[in-house]
Amino acid sequence: MILPAVAGDLPRIYDACCEQLYAQSKHPLAPVKEVWVRNWTRLLSMNVGVMLLAEEDGSQEVMGAAGGIFFEDMNNGTLRGDELLWYVVPKFRGRALGWTLIKLFWQEARRRGVRVVSSSRLTHNDSNDLLRRFYQSQGFMELETVHVKEL
Repeated sequence: MILPAVAGDLPRIYDACCEQLYAQSKHPLAPVKEVWVRNWTRLLSMNVGVMLLAEEDGSQEVMGAAGGIFFEDMNNGTLRGDELLWYVVPKFRGRALGWTLIKLFWQEARRRGVRVVSSSRLTHNDSNDLLRRFYQSQGFMELETVHVKEL
């Protein structure tokens, strides 16, 4: 079952998705649980973000999640969507759950009038090549590369 997450779901989503995702990636800006939950709570309450939660039927076990924000582009005013989390717990992969989550995120973006969506992939992720091919197959163009340096 996939439903829009509420603030009370966020700690479970973090535990099931974020810790594993960022541990795999060696990302220098890995989220801190309290900050992540606080910021997502704020985004959801302001209605500028959406987090979709996939749970196994009849349980509270998180299977995966997809979430992002919606905002006006600073350069031209186009309404944009930015996917910030898209993850399926490994034991639930192979069921098209990831595909379903991202399609529902895009559907919500369209419902809100979004014209352009962006999505990112962590370059040190085990499934990086698979994600790159997925984005290409869905009509995404690789627009920019972000470089991060710790100071």
